[in-house]
Amino acid sequence: MLYAGNTWSLPITTGLTAGNTYSVTATITNTAGYTLSDSTTGELILTIPPPTCDVNRKYDKIVSGYHSSMALSSNGDFLVWGQAIASNGTSDVAPPKAINTTNFSALTGTVLHTTMGGVGSGGKDQYLALSTTGLWAWGFETGVLDGTLTTSAAFQKIQTPIGGDTITKLPLGVSPSDVTMFVASHQTLMLVANGNVWILTQASANIQGDGSVLSSTTWHKVKINNTTDLTNVIAVRGQVSSASLNAFMALTSDGTVYTWGSWVS
Repeated sequence: MLYAGNTWSLPITTGLTAGNTYSVTATITNTAGYTLSDSTTGELILTIPPPTCDVNRKYDKIVSGYHSSMALSSNGDFLVWGQAIASNGTSDVAPPKAINTTNFSALTGTVLHTTMGGVGSGGKDQYLALSTTGLWAWGFETGVLDGTLTTSAAFQKIQTPIGGDTITKLPLGVSPSDVTMFVASHQTLMLVANGNVWILTQASANIQGDGSVLSSTTWHKVKINNTTDLTNVIAVRGQVSSASLNAFMALTSDGTVYTWGSWVS
């Protein structure tokens, strides 16, 4: 089958008899693996390729906390195992289970990122997942998010933060597909989207990176001064021990590293 402009053509190498009807079955596969076929009568079937591990993802394919872990598998599933990481937020998981609607029945959409953070002892981690439909949390409440953003330890879409979209719970104007990095620490969630850094934190106003007073249920966009957003970020990392012991850094596309927090001197 040949394609030129908006025209498809099927060269015939053998003779055909005028007036006869012939069955033709065609299958078209693009470079992304999507397949269009007409193997049945009167309809076209679009087949979406199965998910696979993103080999270009440089960070966070494996994330571990206190007695629990998350990992991106070769087929594109995100697996979880360990202490109190089941969908009820209290039961242990072994062997690893995928974050899907079988094991996490409330889930909608396809999982894009996972992370965890907590208080560092005794199975007190909170787990987070970002799917194509929004932001989910389970496990020890307040480990990462303010306690008003969840209603229990069970797997759930979080409540809407101030400045958040009512459907996805992400910052207004940010879609799940825009997020390129999704990282948690003690009482803090960080994400990179469209080159900007967004923060939800309970721990310290200094972590928010925008000069505002502490607001633990508000999405904060990190700035380099009172009016200018930090932009072109490709990676962010941070560590939080307490309100006075925390530090964050972001790497931009030109190789510049920016730092902020309570302990960066």
